[in-house]
Amino acid sequence: HSGAVLNRALVLDALGREQDALGAAASIPVDDPLFAKARYLSGRIRKELGDMSGAEADFTACTEADPRNAAAWHERVLTRRYEKGESIFGLLTRQLETAREADTRARLFFALAKLHDDITDYRTAAGYLHRANSLVQTRYDSAAIERRVTALREHFSAPLDTPGSVESRPAPLFIVGLPRSGTTLLEVQLDAHPAVTALGERRDLPRLLTSFDRLPGGNEQAAMARDYLSG
Repeated sequence: HSGAVLNRALVLDALGREQDALGAAASIPVDDPLFAKARYLSGRIRKELGDMSGAEADFTACTEADPRNAAAWHERVLTRRYEKGESIFGLLTRQLETAREADTRARLFFALAKLHDDITDYRTAAGYLHRANSLVQTRYDSAAIERRVTALREHFSAPLDTPGSVESRPAPLFIVGLPRSGTTLLEVQLDAHPAVTALGERRDLPRLLTSFDRLPGGNEQAAMARDYLSG
């Protein structure tokens, strides 16, 4: 039963029905074997929606239920800035002592690097980053990134064709930036203006890019761009 519920939550999330997905995931009880996976899914959804405190609570519940979930540890440390002396430093260090798989150790090293960056211990953070990167199997492919950007610019070059004149429609404003760089604060400040309505961290563009990347290229990507731009 819980497996079906979790699958339903995953499908609802893929369909953009985040609140329904959160409700489905929340129905899985703490003593269920899939509880940790449900909390991890909830944390990812809340993080993408901009609810960082809720995401931290979910990732914390996930790591408590399944301490070996390195991905959850990594997500947990990204939800806020941590202070020196918090228990998560020791918890992560102990997890690292028992971790054996390279991917698991890399995620834990990245998480510890972020924690030490939070407390301005940059030398230790850099050491953890070096150790993490030495375990990562994939490498940055600048040529692949350039091909992707070129394809996006080529296929999405036409203006968005939606009903009504440009003058009669609200003008969209996109706020982009690196994690923890102040984008959420800027959104809150702009939202205080009566002529601005904030929509949170929208997931439409990431979903569009994921779908675009899955296409084999050429005609299929061009057709998708035409469908999107035509509304």
